Amino acid sequence: MNKLILVFLVLFTSQLSFAESCEGRIRVTPEIYPVCDDAYELMKNTNTRASEKNKLSLFIFGRSSCPWCQSLNQMLVTTGRQEFLENCEVLENLEVQEIPSGYYYVKGDEWAWSHHNGGDIIKELHKKNGSELTGVPVFSMNNPDNTNQFSIINTASKVDPSQYLEKNTKDKDGHDPVKVCAALTKAFSELKKQSNEK
Repeated sequence: MNKLILVFLVLFTSQLSFAESCEGRIRVTPEIYPVCDDAYELMKNTNTRASEKNKLSLFIFGRSSCPWCQSLNQMLVTTGRQEFLENCEVLENLEVQEIPSGYYYVKGDEWAWSHHNGGDIIKELHKKNGSELTGVPVFSMNNPDNTNQFSIINTASKVDPSQYLEKNTKDKDGHDPVKVCAALTKAFSELKKQSNEK
């Protein structure tokens, strides 16, 4: 009985600490998607850098515990970035920023998000775009000088599994670099066309 109470207390207090404000939080370990980073601030700063470099902004929404989010981090940001660049030139024209989405869960037929404002941004973008909300990871590519010009790229689809950008194996969950490159290249071309028309 005492063990059961102890387990309950640990779970309960961990839920409380997660729901608390991030103010003053000290990061014990580096996170790919730090939950205490302000998503709006990250996007604003990325758009400024992208504009200065004449690039488009590419935001990757995810969470550190998600294996598919880790896969995109390795492919586009860290260990696999150079190899991806060699096979996908469009990445050179993108200012990449990972955005913490917070944790999500299913509430009825709706996706519900934790307190983190990255989740709020995902919902806002999907609503503006009229696209389905599939969870994370998800890309948002936008014109930094006109944030109304953007594209949502879901890495998975509840409606059409053929649209998946994933390439999972029995040993590892991950993404197909060819499909990811094709999706980024298509979105880039469409956004460049939009910005030239304005």
